[in-house]
Amino acid sequence: MKKEHFNFKKICFAVALLGIFILLIIANFSKPKTIEIKDINKNLLNKQIHTSGQIKQIQNYQGFQVVTIKQENNTIQVLIDKPLNLTKNQLIEVTGNVQNYKSNLQINARIISS
Repeated sequence: MKKEHFNFKKICFAVALLGIFILLIIANFSKPKTIEIKDINKNLLNKQIHTSGQIKQIQNYQGFQVVTIKQENNTIQVLIDKPLNLTKNQLIEVTGNVQNYKSNLQINARIISS
């Protein structure tokens, strides 16, 4: 009886570890929902999104950048913690959290790619 109990514990432990491993893989490889700039609203506050746009303005500050991106006639500011070598009119993709700053929505970038 003790040996069966010990084997059951091993199986439960292995299944739990496998479940945790699968969840970690899903969390690391799942991409947040792609949102058009025109659809970014207060309902998305503190949620992670993915969007893209053409750089219209770059403001450099000490230690960070604020980049304005545009899709059609819609714009949003993107806060970038570490200044990057970006250029006006460059197309970029942004993954980050929607934040409210001075009554304006912006994206606090986690990942920037071009």
